[in-house]
Amino acid sequence: MICVEIILGQMYIMFPN
Repeated sequence: MICVEIILGQMYIMFPN
């Protein structure tokens, strides 16, 4: 699930909680 990891990583970087 590399694609999922990349997407989640980008979302976390763009929208850090």
